[in-house]
Amino acid sequence: MTKQPENNANLSPEEAGKLQFPCDVTIKAVGKQTETFADEIYDICKQHAPEVTADNMHVKASSSGKYASVNVKINAQSRDQLEKLYQALKDHPDVHMTL
Repeated sequence: MTKQPENNANLSPEEAGKLQFPCDVTIKAVGKQTETFADEIYDICKQHAPEVTADNMHVKASSSGKYASVNVKINAQSRDQLEKLYQALKDHPDVHMTL
């Protein structure tokens, strides 16, 4: 049986950058601040990660109040799930950037 490294120090950059599912991931969407922006981002995340609750969401408005940053922590089950979630966020008309 091969012993797994304790940390990523012995892994190649390609291996170190790979997510191992399931794993916790914080999804971030930045966009135009509207009355419903945060709720819409939450709803998109909830569609792709049904276990998400309001406690998993954090919203921060920009200093000007024009933009909002919405962070939602999910437990990602697969790369496919994340790709579909990010695509749904990118398709939202008020989202300017995702991380």
